Amino acid sequence: MGEEGPVVDADEILSAIFKAVTGGLPEKYQLALIHNRNRRVIVNKSRRVGLSTTIGIKAFIYALQGKTTIITAPGLQQSREIMSKYIEPVLRAIPQQLLPPLLEDTKTIKRFVTGGEIVSLPNNASTTRGRSPHLIVMDEAAQFLNGTDEEMFQALEAMLLTGDQLILISTPFGDQNLFARKWRGEGGDTWDRIRVHYSESSRLMALIPEIRKGYDDISWSQEFENE
Repeated sequence: MGEEGPVVDADEILSAIFKAVTGGLPEKYQLALIHNRNRRVIVNKSRRVGLSTTIGIKAFIYALQGKTTIITAPGLQQSREIMSKYIEPVLRAIPQQLLPPLLEDTKTIKRFVTGGEIVSLPNNASTTRGRSPHLIVMDEAAQFLNGTDEEMFQALEAMLLTGDQLILISTPFGDQNLFARKWRGEGGDTWDRIRVHYSESSRLMALIPEIRKGYDDISWSQEFENE
C-alpha cells in the first residue's frame, strides 16, 4: 500500500485564503459561517465586520465543488460591487493551478468549465426565479425596499427545495421589514439566528474610536450595535 498523504487542516487552508484576500487571519465568526450547514441562516451584523468577504470565499468553495451560488443585492450597483469587491479578489488570491478555467467572466457571473458558478443579481424577483442554486444569499436583506424583500424572499425560498442553504444577511434597517421579522422570531426554530457584533472583530476594534466620531447615537445603534 502507498503512503497516505499529509493531513490537511481545512481551517489552515481557509486562513491562507483569508490572509491572501484581506492581509489578515479570519475571525472565529467568519470561519463559523463558512462551516455552517444549517438550511436557513439569518445574520444580524455590525457594519464592516468582513462578512461580505466571508460570503465570497464560501461561494468559491461551492464553485470549486461544481456547485452554484446566487447572491442577490438591493440594486444593480450593489450586485456589481459584490462581484468586484468580494468575488474577484478571491479569484485573484486562489492559486491559479487550483482553479478550473472560466467559461464565462462578466460583471455579474463567474462560470467555470467544471460547472461551478457564482451569480450576483440585483433586486428583481422575476429574473431570479427559475434557477437551481446550491447556496442562496440575500445580501443586505433589510435594504430591499417597498415590499421587494417579500417578493425576493419568496423566489429564493422556492430555490431551497433543491438547494443546500439560504442565508439572509444584513445590518438592521428599520423594524417592519422581512429581515427584522425573521430576526425577531418569524419562522421559529427553522432559522439559525447569528448575531455578529463589531467587538468580535479584533481588526475593527482598534478603529472603533475613530469610526464612532462619524455617527450620531441613532445611526450608531443601527449600523454597529445590531439594533
